[in-house]
Amino acid sequence: MPILFVGALLSIVPVLLHWLVWRVYLPHRQTRAIVLIFLAVDALLLLGLAQQQGSLSGAPGAPALLVYLHIGLFMFALLCCYVITYTALEADSPTIVMVKMLDEAGPNGLPVETFLARLDDNVLVLPRIRDLERDHMVRVVGGRYHMTPKGRYMALTFNTFARVLGVGLGG
Repeated sequence: MPILFVGALLSIVPVLLHWLVWRVYLPHRQTRAIVLIFLAVDALLLLGLAQQQGSLSGAPGAPALLVYLHIGLFMFALLCCYVITYTALEADSPTIVMVKMLDEAGPNGLPVETFLARLDDNVLVLPRIRDLERDHMVRVVGGRYHMTPKGRYMALTFNTFARVLGVGLGG
């Protein structure tokens, strides 16, 4: 229980710092900034905990290093979840765009023609292409999109994960 409690409590600090930084300055590469904030703050907080030499283990005789590694792993898992959630909200995922449109339509609903007309490439595709360019995953050369080495690595990661799970890459 202490690992869950301490990990969750310590993860509140980078979330608050993220919120404060975004109030003052919106970084150009937001996901990278979030990761750096979380890793730096979590490392400092774990080092601070280790300096206090307090026993966080629920089991007598459990090595303190193992407890800190568990807390660090838990905080890293929270970071991954936070980044995935943030990126979905950062550029309005297609599903979020559709749900917002239908919610704003109210109880009378939205005519299918209107719904489909609003969901064009300017809303669903172009913002994501701009994000890929901003994050240096793709670049335009001679009027064509090309994957950068960073983009190829990301594609390999997603393709491998999809193959392991036995699913296709859907949208």
